[in-house]
Amino acid sequence: MFNIDLTYQLSAQPSQRNRIRNSLIEMLGAIERLGSLSAAARELDMSYRYFWGEMKRWEDELGQQLVVSHQGRAAELSALAKKLLWAEHQIQARHSLQIEGLRASIEQVFAAACDPSASILSFSGCFDPSLALLREEVRSEKILLDLRYSSSRQGLEDLKNQRCVIAGFNVPVNCPPTCSAAKKFAPLMQPETLTMWHYAARTQGMAVARGNPLGIHSLIDVARKKARYVNRKEGTGTRLVFDELVHQSGISEKSIIGFDRTEPSHVAVATAIACGDADAGLCIEIEAARQGLDFVPLVIENYYFAMRKEQAMLPECLRVKDVLYSQRWKERLKGFAGYYSQDSGETVDIYKALPWW
Repeated sequence: MFNIDLTYQLSAQPSQRNRIRNSLIEMLGAIERLGSLSAAARELDMSYRYFWGEMKRWEDELGQQLVVSHQGRAAELSALAKKLLWAEHQIQARHSLQIEGLRASIEQVFAAACDPSASILSFSGCFDPSLALLREEVRSEKILLDLRYSSSRQGLEDLKNQRCVIAGFNVPVNCPPTCSAAKKFAPLMQPETLTMWHYAARTQGMAVARGNPLGIHSLIDVARKKARYVNRKEGTGTRLVFDELVHQSGISEKSIIGFDRTEPSHVAVATAIACGDADAGLCIEIEAARQGLDFVPLVIENYYFAMRKEQAMLPECLRVKDVLYSQRWKERLKGFAGYYSQDSGETVDIYKALPWW
């Protein structure tokens, strides 16, 4: 049983990694990629002697071999070493959002301490991979975007209870008054007190293994072919899309194998399918693309920023709106697969966008 000790480093340069680093895992990963201890040591900027000594130290501590070397052949990882890399992959897939949120929170605390002229804007709601890019974009405006990823429902709850300035939530385009999102979100929103901006439109769909070997194109196919499905937690926008698709399809939730299995993010859903632990799951297109999966588009959804009217007029909020409205930002957002940015930064008529009222 391992005991985990987490540390962090301060740097004046922007971080290129949104991961918790571990020296053993990095060494094993380099050996697997390069097939050579000496090449792995060079890549990690270590002397061969130090690299070899660390590997032997770990083998002594674990009581098992980590690297199998054969004269004239590439170095190979042992079964244990391969399992350790697998464990790292699972940890990053399941906890990457929490890790990124923790890193961002630590950065912002130090940034605020060092720059008294910076303004902190608290955000709560649905994860979107482009939000990390937005955080970097608005930093040049001396705005520290405090991203707290949770769910669409939680974001609106936090906004209602004044625990955040901006709530991020997603709903399908042309969502009818009777849709699942209306039932979950309407009680949390008072339109007369809110301002809403359009952040982006993005494509939700079914992620499946490359080549779509099971021929899955809908939830009906998932149920009929007894495919292993991986779901999202209640309160997330993606779960509401799933609930609505189930209702429209006329199938029972119980007919879907894996209905009760949930993952915390789009990333984790795509990773589960890429690893062969599931056959299908709803996620946004960019995460399926990043994992090399096939993607069956099902729904276009709008992602909105909601704020209380008085706070939407704060100078720092208006600067964020200017960034969203800029052509530079819209071009950057186009780089994300399945995203549509033409309406970014536009003020939304709540009664037209959300016909629940």
